[in-house]
Amino acid sequence: MLVGLRLQNIGLIDSLELNFQRGFTVLTGETGAGKSLLVDALEALFAGHQAPSANRLLRTGSTNGLIEATFLGNSAISNWLKEEGFDENEDLVISRELRFKDDRLINRCRLNGIVINRHQVSLLRPLVIDLTVQGQTQQLNSSANQLNWIDRLGSDSSNQALMKVKNSWSIWHKSFISLEKALVDSEKLKTDYQDLKNLLEDLEEAQLEDPDEEHSLLIEEDRLVNSYKLQAGVSTILSCLRESIDNVPSVAEHLGVCLHELKIMSKLDSSLNVHLDKIFDLQVDLDEIIVKFEQYSSLFENDSSRLDQVQERLSILRKLQRRHGLDIPNLIEKRNELRESQGLKNIEDLIQKLRVEEQLARSERDQHNRFLTNFRKKIC
Repeated sequence: MLVGLRLQNIGLIDSLELNFQRGFTVLTGETGAGKSLLVDALEALFAGHQAPSANRLLRTGSTNGLIEATFLGNSAISNWLKEEGFDENEDLVISRELRFKDDRLINRCRLNGIVINRHQVSLLRPLVIDLTVQGQTQQLNSSANQLNWIDRLGSDSSNQALMKVKNSWSIWHKSFISLEKALVDSEKLKTDYQDLKNLLEDLEEAQLEDPDEEHSLLIEEDRLVNSYKLQAGVSTILSCLRESIDNVPSVAEHLGVCLHELKIMSKLDSSLNVHLDKIFDLQVDLDEIIVKFEQYSSLFENDSSRLDQVQERLSILRKLQRRHGLDIPNLIEKRNELRESQGLKNIEDLIQKLRVEEQLARSERDQHNRFLTNFRKKIC
């Protein structure tokens, strides 16, 4: 209910303050007296689509103006205030300030002293005022309001039918969005499918198994490249450890002599047994070292073409890593994923499932829509 209207520098009005009492209020006067000016001011206050230009409303010679209206609140307004985060008040004071600055009109709308935006004004307008003038109606021409009035005639039955329509539409819309997303994903997957297939063939052909293969091959490559130096070195070591050189006893022979002498000595002095055990351990360790070096020496007796094989394999691995931007462990992981992937089949199954769900939801939505339409026709 509009209970107060205050205007400053609006049209012909210097300053005006109106207070409306309980009951029906009629404003009368001759043509040109300014009756429509009050309506124009209210229209401008709520920034209606057909509101007169704000700068045309300003009083001639004025650089600022004010339109302020006071309304009594109701439950709908209280709920709106709560949703928008405003304090609840019995009175609702809406004002629009008009001001010229640098030849440009600035206008600002406030609600109970707090600045609000145009969207909030548009939401608040139908809750507090409806302007109907010659050749122009606001709510009567609104199809949403027309349906609302019809549904109010149907009482609880209309509300139940409306709720079913809203719920079924929400369910259908979610199904529709899911189906659309699956279809988009399917198209992308089909586009990528051939690339993924080629990648899998490439990785299968490389026969990748060991994540550390490149590291092992690099070590083997170094050994093969330096095989002559390494082989000469291991021969020297083995000769010193197990063979006599120029009638000089080997390490194994020296250690054997030491062990023999210590056995004799330990029989004479038992305290030497501890050293006997250590010498014996040294002999065992030496034998193991000799065996290891003999095994290492045998590596150089393999096929001389092994170096070419190692370098060719390294070349294949490096090309794969450059081409796909992944190291060997990740290439193996990618290969395993592609082996197990059934993405194309899975997405097609999902699309089929979503199609069925969407069709069922669409059917239920249309059924509730038809019921509501027929119910509204009966009411009319």
